[in-house]
Amino acid sequence: MDDVYCMLQQIRKRPGLYLGWSGKSLTALSHFLHGYDVGITAELRMRKTKFDFTTSNDVFICTSDEVKNNHCLDGFNEFAHDYYGIKMTVSCGEYLILQNTQSEEEAFDKYYELLDIFFAEQRKKVNSPDKGFSGDITT
Repeated sequence: MDDVYCMLQQIRKRPGLYLGWSGKSLTALSHFLHGYDVGITAELRMRKTKFDFTTSNDVFICTSDEVKNNHCLDGFNEFAHDYYGIKMTVSCGEYLILQNTQSEEEAFDKYYELLDIFFAEQRKKVNSPDKGFSGDITT
């Protein structure tokens, strides 16, 4: 999760560079993160795929836990639902934030406010630096 945190801090500092003309837009950030997540899953899949020469087929040997553990913000949706006091639904955390703010820019700022809290809680859960997030949560 360290790489994702560092990337998100870079986006926070210069959203226009990463998200284009929309700048501080939670919708644009959400699309960016979804693409990042798909890219990580695809890379993991490529690394874990072996070619079976006897059948000329690719054999995917990655477990669902390996894919789940590589999702960039695993647990954030649950965190956002808890924050807003809403039982878990199919809605993602970004949608809940958008529904509870007045603009894309306000939603973008609120997302980062919640992200800081989320990462701080994740750090508290980790007993040793080699088990998970070890970055500094200050901006």
